[in-house]
Amino acid sequence: MSLVNDTMVRFGRKLRFYYLTLLTVGTILVVWEVTAHALSFFTPFATTILPPLEHIITVSLPGFATFYGVGMPGIYGKAPSFSFAFLVLGYHSIITFFRVITGTLLGAAIGIGLGILIGWSYRFETFVGIPLLFIRTVPLLAMIPLFIVWFGGSELGVLLYIAFGSFIMLVINTMEAIRNVPPVYQKYARTLGATRGQLFRTVIIPAIVPELTGGIRVVIGLSWAIGLAAEYLATQRGLGRMMILSEQYMYTGRMIMIAFLYMIFSIGLNKVYVQGANYITRWVPRVEEIRERR
Repeated sequence: MSLVNDTMVRFGRKLRFYYLTLLTVGTILVVWEVTAHALSFFTPFATTILPPLEHIITVSLPGFATFYGVGMPGIYGKAPSFSFAFLVLGYHSIITFFRVITGTLLGAAIGIGLGILIGWSYRFETFVGIPLLFIRTVPLLAMIPLFIVWFGGSELGVLLYIAFGSFIMLVINTMEAIRNVPPVYQKYARTLGATRGQLFRTVIIPAIVPELTGGIRVVIGLSWAIGLAAEYLATQRGLGRMMILSEQYMYTGRMIMIAFLYMIFSIGLNKVYVQGANYITRWVPRVEEIRERR
């Protein structure tokens, strides 16, 4: 009976969550549509300032066909059509997705690895601490011109820029996670005769996993913004390139569509990551479990 009640409670929570989500999205769309149509009474540039939803779907979306051939050899541009528009968006989305995933994985591997190494060795922390302090204070956008000078608009430059942004955030996150491990855990392990290597392998690293998963989740979200910044200024392919072309020609609807794609990709990747992270850290008590125990 208790199991049935728990199942019903969870189902009710999910239903309420989806209901509130749909209500929020619906409210935003209604306000958007009303505002967009109201602007048409005050300015002839209403569709440029805030295009209605039907304009975005029927005009802006097929208009991406005019970007056919960007970043590719051959014929440039096609007449507006949904088929070529989906080809254009699919092609550039795949490129951007590959860059974000590859750059983030590379930066995460280096950042987490270096953070663990810093936590392992006090001397190494003293050696790299000052350079890291200077690097972390430099705004990421300020590094774009340097990456352009060093790598031009090459694919390597974009990947390294995304990796650099992910690395900076995760190396700091890893260092702080190690510092936040309760000292009592280490004392107990040493009391049981654990060596330094065993202490790190069986106590420190497992203890920092929950905090690291939160940091990685933040990085996954920000990596899309970092990737957009790199593509926006330095490449001929990718959604960032589509964004700058849309800006140059004042295609507001297309810019909104690209922003929507970034949102969908970010939410989807975040959802996949959260499912995996929850499985890896399934031994950690969740808020709902704590509430139920009370």
